[in-house]
Amino acid sequence: IFHHEYRSLESKLRAQGSPEETGSTRTGEILYLVLPLLLVYISNQWSRYSISYLVDFSSTDGALNSYQAMNVDLQFDQSQYGLLASTAFTILFALSSLLAGSLADKYDRKLLTMGSCGVWTMATLAQSQANTFNDVLVARII
Repeated sequence: IFHHEYRSLESKLRAQGSPEETGSTRTGEILYLVLPLLLVYISNQWSRYSISYLVDFSSTDGALNSYQAMNVDLQFDQSQYGLLASTAFTILFALSSLLAGSLADKYDRKLLTMGSCGVWTMATLAQSQANTFNDVLVARII
């Protein structure tokens, strides 16, 4: 099956012409495909690690106010932060990767990518509006 797909792809590439003939078009197509994915990746990484910039456990005398640190506002401790920053994300990522691989084999990957970005955006917005530790935890798991 793979050999047949490879030959089919090879014949399509030959039909497109030499790279010199289609260089600027191919570059535009590559940017059109890769740039949105790159922006989603950058945004994903920023959102994933933003929680580490929003907490501060350095002050034990209560000098921080709720505008300076998320953990003060939502009243969670270092062990709960560890759950938010690592365990909640890792468990979901591992399980959803298995599901996403199966879905990508069966359905349109473009629609799956757009749907995933939509769900992820809603979860990020929910996290920003959270009023309790549990709200943040649920949004991070989604």
